Amino acid sequence: MLPTQKLYKADIDLADADKSPDHALDSATSSSTDNVLNTSPDNTAHSRYWDSDCAKLNIDINQPGKHHGHLSIPLPANKMGLAQHRIPVCVINGHQTGPTVTFIAGVHGDEHEGSLTLHRLARELNAESLHGTIYLLPAVNIKGLQTAQRCNPLDQHNIDYAFPGIQAGTPSERLAFEITQRFIQPAELIVDLREGGSNLQFIPSAAVRFNTDKLLAKSSEECMIAFGAPNSLRLPTSASDNCLQATVNAMQKQYVQTELGCGAVSSVRSLTIAHSGCLNVLRHKGMLKQELELASTRLLEVRDNTYYVYATADSLYEPRVHPGENVWSQEPMGILTPINDTGKNSTPVHSSRDACLLATHPGGYVHEGQLLAILAEEVQA
Repeated sequence: MLPTQKLYKADIDLADADKSPDHALDSATSSSTDNVLNTSPDNTAHSRYWDSDCAKLNIDINQPGKHHGHLSIPLPANKMGLAQHRIPVCVINGHQTGPTVTFIAGVHGDEHEGSLTLHRLARELNAESLHGTIYLLPAVNIKGLQTAQRCNPLDQHNIDYAFPGIQAGTPSERLAFEITQRFIQPAELIVDLREGGSNLQFIPSAAVRFNTDKLLAKSSEECMIAFGAPNSLRLPTSASDNCLQATVNAMQKQYVQTELGCGAVSSVRSLTIAHSGCLNVLRHKGMLKQELELASTRLLEVRDNTYYVYATADSLYEPRVHPGENVWSQEPMGILTPINDTGKNSTPVHSSRDACLLATHPGGYVHEGQLLAILAEEVQA
């Protein structure tokens, strides 16, 4: 939990807040002893804004309606002097009570479809028709999205592996800490929109992680099925304790992840799947009083690390199978070709089992040990 802080209404940066009626903020008042809010870890006021040397959220997430603003993380002083790292945030508090759901996208800077989807939802959804609260974080790694870099350019860290974060850590760790405390902690469901980035091409899928908590696993899987992606996927629990998925699991939250597309590009099909899927999740949770958009889905499982295929040498990779097709252990799924010697033979890449090709490297130069493919087996519910 967050430590006790003194919070000042004058710290709100009103220039960053949308002042239309649906996004209105209480006016900032001049500093006085009446404007100091002494909070404890159990007081929700810490979600509003912090002292000047800490992170700030320039909207009051407890006010009814729709609010657009920014979460600001202080950066170490450099040639620009004092600076802040800001990510966009949209909070929608419905006119009726209900669950709290957090949607996250853009954790990796080479994944765009989730970010586009959440920006669209921030424009379309309104408080009048909503039961409960939605947090939309469309661009967690905003610097990476702006520069087409998977990791955070501010510290070269993969933000996914910065969770649950450190309050006084690197920029990625600070950001992860604030997201964990402000937007994951109060939610009962986290929807983490991802795609294959620049190195993998996935078949469009919604996914959950294997979980020993049967009730939590069941409720997460129900949300995954409601999402309505063409493929519904059970993935192994993350091997790392300091990633977003593991943090959510440790906090006993429902979790659904997507793998929507490929190659750091966006497709109309994947964007449509993501948009309808997010709305379906809200309908399933009773937050939108609408009928689900029903869609058939194929249930797949990736049971352990033997379903992952890696390059055995630095080479040019030539895929031979399309994502979603079957691969056979006796037939090559791709070819590794040495780039520096025409006299060397190419090496076939074989699957460890007969399976469905869930994801593949799109082709090009790869390094030894780089992930080439992910296999999955079709299962019955």
